[in-house]
Amino acid sequence: MFQSRRLPHSGAWATPTGGPVLRQKSLSDVREDCRNHKIEMIVTKSVSRFGRNTEETLDVLNKLRALLIDVYFEAEGIHTRKAGQDFLISLLEGYAQEESRARSQNIKWGISEGLRSRRSKLYNRESVSVIAKIRKAI
Repeated sequence: MFQSRRLPHSGAWATPTGGPVLRQKSLSDVREDCRNHKIEMIVTKSVSRFGRNTEETLDVLNKLRALLIDVYFEAEGIHTRKAGQDFLISLLEGYAQEESRARSQNIKWGISEGLRSRRSKLYNRESVSVIAKIRKAI
């Protein structure tokens, strides 16, 4: 990724669930490097991987913009240094947020239905009694 653009690589940061990285930095290290103007551009795979929700994403992007740091979203081909990108980013982030919520609900429904019908690999009498206790508590 970086070599193809001939960009200097100053390290990588990934969430704990991310794959292996060359030199993993903590988020606080990245923030500190941004404040100290050691980073000019952040390259990320997509808008959906940048933040947890639209509000958080736009807030972080505004803070980075104030520090004159560009964020490039590879999948969408968007640079935040270009004017008018916030609206597009908020649309894409909102779509990704809703897609994630729907996926989560579908997974929960699938597990619940599998347990209810006793066809799930997760099914056993103990798990059914635990779920019954949880439902009563709710």
